[in-house]
Amino acid sequence: MTHDDRRTAPLVAAGLTERPLGLSGVLLILARGVATLGTTLLVYALLPIHEGSAIAIAGIAALGLVAVLGVFFRQFGRIDRSAAPVIAAVEALCLVGGIFLTLFAFIYVSISALDPGAFSQAVDKVAGIYFAVTVMSTVGFGDITPVGPGARILVTVQMVLDVVLIGAAVRLLGQHLRSVRERRSRTASNTTDRGADAHGQEEV
Repeated sequence: MTHDDRRTAPLVAAGLTERPLGLSGVLLILARGVATLGTTLLVYALLPIHEGSAIAIAGIAALGLVAVLGVFFRQFGRIDRSAAPVIAAVEALCLVGGIFLTLFAFIYVSISALDPGAFSQAVDKVAGIYFAVTVMSTVGFGDITPVGPGARILVTVQMVLDVVLIGAAVRLLGQHLRSVRERRSRTASNTTDRGADAHGQEEV
């Protein structure tokens, strides 16, 4: 088993133990995922570019990462309350992953606006998303590369967080999803047992 397999196994295992989603469930997952990513990209497109100092951009990055963590941990409550926890978990991954990528894309654009020589070419909002995705996927086409020390540090930070945060998010959501399923199974079993006891007492 590879490292990636071990990382995603809890989420996959939890999903496989749920009832089959069927075509409507799969379509619902796709629709919600697309809607979530679309909304995140729309907000990103409408945000004004920050052309402040490097310290200000670093502050935005720090606050953005705190916000990503806050949004992530709020998703556990949604999964608990959801009638379809698998769908809620997939939607949570789309939301957190989308915010994470757009955060780094926005920072790359802001750094490029502050220092046009930070990258091998100017980074606008479209290029920012493109570059953030290539860094996450480790494709590395080489058309956009960090040149300045600040840009190189930020790209390194994203690569580390890609491995640590995204891997941890998949694992934690998978484990939580499995615990929700087990808790609901116990609750349903207890309810059935109480109903059977009540029915037996009535017969007596």
